[in-house]
Formats: sequence, structure tokens, C-alpha cells
Amino acid sequence: MPKKKSRPDVHHVTAHLDVLELARAGSALKLKVYRRDKKLGEIIVSRGSFTWYGHKWKRPVEWNWHTFAKLMDREADPG
Repeated sequence: MPKKKSRPDVHHVTAHLDVLELARAGSALKLKVYRRDKKLGEIIVSRGSFTWYGHKWKRPVEWNWHTFAKLMDREADPG
């Protein structure tokens, strides 16, 4: 069987954790999402919400966990 050509990574994510315990107020996990070398946006995962900052956006889109779960269920539905 012929070997598949390896493709360079297109997307990569860097993570920054402010506090080791996410249960504390003010702590969050920040993920920066890149496509090649261009920043696509930033995800902030906190105790109360999931926030997306698009590249050069002035205002983020923020979902509480209940709303975010509904969004993921709707997007992941194969039918």
C-alpha cells in the first residue's frame, strides 16, 4: 500500500491556565486558536460560561453552559 503524503499541521491551539483550580472565581482556561500562522480567535472557558472572541472582534459571543450544550447538541446532530 502506498504511503500517504504527510500534510503540515493547519490548525494549532495554545493554552493558558490562570489558576490551577477552575472552581475559584476569576479563574479561566484561555485557548488561542490559529490556522497556520493567522489567529482565528480565542476561547475562554470559565466556571460560568464559554466565550468566543473572533479575530479582531470588539465584543465576544458568550454562552452559559446550558445554552452552549444546546448549541453543541444541535451542531453535532447527524440527522
